[in-house]
Amino acid sequence: MDSTKFDDWTKVLATSTSRRQALKAIAATTVGGILGLSGIGNVFAKPCVPNGRHCNSKTVCCSGFCDSTTKRCACQLGTCSSACPCPSGQTCVNGFCCPTSQVCNGVCCSGTCVNGQCTCPSGCLALANGTCAQICTGVSDSCTCGGSGGSVCAGDSSSPTGGVCSPNGAVNTGTCTSDANCPPGYFCNTNFGPPATCFPACC
Repeated sequence: MDSTKFDDWTKVLATSTSRRQALKAIAATTVGGILGLSGIGNVFAKPCVPNGRHCNSKTVCCSGFCDSTTKRCACQLGTCSSACPCPSGQTCVNGFCCPTSQVCNGVCCSGTCVNGQCTCPSGCLALANGTCAQICTGVSDSCTCGGSGGSVCAGDSSSPTGGVCSPNGAVNTGTCTSDANCPPGYFCNTNFGPPATCFPACC
């Protein structure tokens, strides 16, 4: 509170005024102090832009995603939030849509949920995001998953052997720091980068 406002406040209290007037003076001074400290721009912050509206690199979309193709705020495929609910039959788990039948103790389990624990077939590991991935130790290892296209061993720091199997020709879905940052069915591939990227896993 600056000296001028303080003097005005003390004068109001010193004169024969009503209690209501005094309270109004105190309230006005308090609000003025708040606006001075936080800034009028913060008090009246611009709301986020809803889906379907035009956006650019500076736009704050309510969904957190501006489609670079349409230049409009939209829901990013497979992700979910209060602005982007999952379709029927799916549940939002850690920011990604998961078939409700696969939700297991806070993760989207691609294996079987047993007593609240995501379990995977023999030779596969349940990653932090619930993805079942075949484990391997290096690029020369023979991965047996991935279907007719085969698979390769890719680095994953969370794997006890240092790697998991990924289908040949897999395409990444964005950057990550751990498996938990990746959508269901993906792992954080540390073979590339930094930054590491999310790649499909197989089991």
